[in-house]
Amino acid sequence: MDNTAELAEVMVGTSEAITRLHKDRKALITDHLSALVLEGTGPLMFHEASEPHGPVLWLNHDIIAKQLARLHAG
Repeated sequence: MDNTAELAEVMVGTSEAITRLHKDRKALITDHLSALVLEGTGPLMFHEASEPHGPVLWLNHDIIAKQLARLHAG
């Protein structure tokens, strides 16, 4: 999706609405979700850089979820 002023306005408005739903602004679920995304994508990017399977690797939700499941198994 192209980045437009209208899209930015929707994204900022949505972010503010989600933040307002939290009881404690210092304990946002979005912070936890962001940390999980970084935890999942970091190893995928690092390992792909050392042994690339192709010119591009699309890190979609399924790939990241499987990576997190491997990291948190056991």
